[in-house]
Amino acid sequence: MKNNILTKTFLCLFLLLFILFSYTVFASNDLVIEPRTADDPQATLVENNTEDTYVNSDQFLFDSIVEVSDNINGNVAIYGSTVTIKGEIQGDLLVIANSLEIAKDAMIYGNVFAYSPEIEISGIVSDVYAVSNNFILEESGIIGRNLNLISPNITLYGKVSRDANINTSNLSFSEEIKQSVIEGNLNYWSNSELSIPEGVTDGEIKFNQLNTRSTEDVILSAISSIITSLILSLAVILLSLWISPEFKDRVGMMLKNNSRKSFWIGLLIAFVIIVVSILLLLFSFGLGSTIAVCLLGLLILAFAISNTVFSMAVSKLIVNKFTFKTNTPFILFSLLILLILSLLRYIPYLGTILNIITSIIGLGMIGMNFYKRRILYKVDEKK
Repeated sequence: MKNNILTKTFLCLFLLLFILFSYTVFASNDLVIEPRTADDPQATLVENNTEDTYVNSDQFLFDSIVEVSDNINGNVAIYGSTVTIKGEIQGDLLVIANSLEIAKDAMIYGNVFAYSPEIEISGIVSDVYAVSNNFILEESGIIGRNLNLISPNITLYGKVSRDANINTSNLSFSEEIKQSVIEGNLNYWSNSELSIPEGVTDGEIKFNQLNTRSTEDVILSAISSIITSLILSLAVILLSLWISPEFKDRVGMMLKNNSRKSFWIGLLIAFVIIVVSILLLLFSFGLGSTIAVCLLGLLILAFAISNTVFSMAVSKLIVNKFTFKTNTPFILFSLLILLILSLLRYIPYLGTILNIITSIIGLGMIGMNFYKRRILYKVDEKK
C-alpha cells in the first residue's frame, strides 16, 4: 500500500515538474551587448577617484542622491530620490526612485527593473521593465532587447533592438525619422489609437484597445473563470483522493483543531520561500537561480490549490456532521464551498481579504500535512 502511494506521488510530481520546466524560456544567444571583463578577474574595489573602479560583488544602495560610476560585476539594487548610472553593470539593475537617469556612457548587461516617475535612458541596456510617468529614450540610448513599459508619456528617440510592449496615452518620436526606432514589433495598449509615423518599426504595429469591456463581457469572463477554477479544483480533489484518501481526514482535523496555527504556518511558509528565493537570486552569483525559480514555482502552485484544500477541509467537517460515508457528498460540498469563495471574491475589499485568509490557511495545511502527516493521522485514529 505504501509503495503504491509513493509510486502515485512520484508520477504526479514528475508531471508537475515537466509542466513547470516545459514553459521555461531561455535567453537567445544573439544579444547585441557583449559584456566587457576586467583585466583582473579577482579585482576588488580600488579606492581611486581618478580612475574607474571595479566591484566584484552585488551592490545595495540607499540614499537621497545615488550615483553609480563603478564597473560592477553583479546586480545592483537602489532605493533613493535621484539615481544616476554612469558606469557598467554586468548584472541586473533594480531601482525605486523619484528619478532615474542612465547616462550616455553607462552599460547595463542585465535587465533593468525600474519604478520611477521620471526615467531617462541615454546609455545601453538590455531588457527594460519599467513603470513611469515620463519615459525618454534619448538618441544615444539603445535597448538591446525588449522594452516593456507602462507610462502615460513616452518619447523614443533612440533604438529598441527587439519588441516594444507599452501601455501609454502619448507616444512621441523624432520629427525626422532616418531609420527605424523599433527593429521588432510595436505592441501598444491605449484608450484610443495613436498616430504612429511611418518607418518607426521594422515589424508590425498592433493596437490593443483599453476600457472597452461591456458588462456582459465582464460577467461572461467571471463565469468562465469560475468554471475553470471548479474544473481544476475537481481534478485536484480527485487526484488527492487517488493518491492519499486520508488527506481529507487530516485537513479536516487541522481546520477543526489548528485553524489559527495553519494560518500562521501558511504566512511563515510564504515569507521564508520568498526571502530564500531573493537571497539565492542576489547572493549566489547565478548558481542558485534555478533553485529560486523552482521554489517560487512551487509556492505559486501551492497557492493555486490552497483554496481547494481549504474547501476540502470545510467539506470534511460537513460530511462528518451528517455522517456521509461515500466520497460523492464530500466532492460536491468541496466544490460548493469553492464556488462560494469564488463568488465572494467579487465583493469589493472584503472578498479579496477573505480569499487571502483562506488561501493562507490552505497553504498552512499543505505545509503541516507534509511535516506532521503521520502524527496527525495517528491522533485522528485514536479519536
